[in-house]
Amino acid sequence: MSRLEDAINAGRFVVTAELLTVNAGGLDAVHERFAPFRERRAELTREQIDEILAAGAVRAGELAEKTMVEVRNAIGLPPYSQV
Repeated sequence: MSRLEDAINAGRFVVTAELLTVNAGGLDAVHERFAPFRERRAELTREQIDEILAAGAVRAGELAEKTMVEVRNAIGLPPYSQV
């Protein structure tokens, strides 16, 4: 397996020009790997996409809020409610 395929299979989706150049057919591997995602996207309506993005934004906000509480506690800053 090539470095490109290793990276793709490991979930590291950073594809550099070097990897594409070094690995003959590298672009084909990327195209093939993402085919299921493109097919799934084609099945979604604009409304469904908006709902997915909105739910993701809510979840990201919740996680960020919890993370920032931990960060502030770790470095000794007061909670936001006391600022």
